[in-house]
Amino acid sequence: MSILRKASKGGLSAAITIALAATLGTAALVTPPPAHAQWAVVCTNCSTIFQQYMQYAQEIETAINTANTYANQIQQYENMVQQGLSLPNAAFSNAMQDIRGLNALVSQGRNIAYSASNLDSDFKKSFPDFQNYLQQGVTWQDAQTQYAKWNDQTSDASLAALKAAGFQMDEITNGDEASIINALQNQSNTAGGRMQAIQAGNAIAVEQVKQLQKLRQLMATQMQLQADSVAAAQGRLKVQDALQQNQYATPAPTTGGTNPNDLKTTTTPNNG
Repeated sequence: MSILRKASKGGLSAAITIALAATLGTAALVTPPPAHAQWAVVCTNCSTIFQQYMQYAQEIETAINTANTYANQIQQYENMVQQGLSLPNAAFSNAMQDIRGLNALVSQGRNIAYSASNLDSDFKKSFPDFQNYLQQGVTWQDAQTQYAKWNDQTSDASLAALKAAGFQMDEITNGDEASIINALQNQSNTAGGRMQAIQAGNAIAVEQVKQLQKLRQLMATQMQLQADSVAAAQGRLKVQDALQQNQYATPAPTTGGTNPNDLKTTTTPNNG
């Protein structure tokens, strides 16, 4: 089963749990090896790194749940517009507040993505064998590249939603949250503009929830990959330690002389 499939099946929390179990529950990875061992400590700081991932995982889960609440409320406002109902100032203001809240969650996701990217660098420093693991047929782009790609896709998705709703894209300088809010707010002067803004806001909300879910998936994949690499190193250490223990426990064979007890007595027949 591929890393990606395992991560999607178990989710981010499962990947974190596996990673913590692989480090916190394995003394070989965090304590010095026996005196006769010929290898170094595998990952002295992995438990701290994985615990930080756990915090980010909880923040992402909370953000996704809150984002879904905002998206559902924005959907209700669009349903009102589609049914031909007028959208009072208070309702439009509430809708914009929901969109602002959703954009704030996306900004939080960007910060988490940046922090997770830095944690990936810390993991590589703490566990140099990770690069060797990646060379064993595991398909995975550099985490920094993955998070940068996610960030670009998040902006592109919002811009695409605005364009589909008929916004003039030359009025929007970039896809950051402030530009999106300004573009939607500028449409509030007329009923038609409000309808356009609500429709665009709903489309953006749907895409932003998807992007937060993609961020969760990306972190789960990264964590699963790192946990697997630590587990693989743990397995190698156990095999090497067993071989070393067996070598020192087995007595060396006797050499350099003949044991008198092993000599056979030959009886010469008496012909006399």
